[in-house]
Amino acid sequence: MKEGLEVIKLAGIKTAPVPGFPLSLMETMAKMPLPESSSMMKNIIESAGELPVLGSILQSIKRGKSTEVDYLNGEIMNLGKKKGIPTPVNSLIVELVHQVETNGKFLTVDELTQRLS
Repeated sequence: MKEGLEVIKLAGIKTAPVPGFPLSLMETMAKMPLPESSSMMKNIIESAGELPVLGSILQSIKRGKSTEVDYLNGEIMNLGKKKGIPTPVNSLIVELVHQVETNGKFLTVDELTQRLS
């Protein structure tokens, strides 16, 4: 989220709020340390109801369908390239999601942590 908001801002794109998730909250969370923002996001998701809220990319993977990662994180990555702004997190997300789409194997927390280091 932090990387995406930064790229959008530096590219001069005006952002709009997401229904039920105000832009000010996104901006606040993007400035927070990762453990704190992750905890806040977990609380937001849990407060949405008893059914688990799965991201659309995970929903697609679980259905055996292609994801829209190229249209979400890939667009941040492409915009960053056009503007000369590095997007290592979004680039890694695109790469890892495509790996899961191809081989169906999810990384463990330890494997993911190693890739992020």
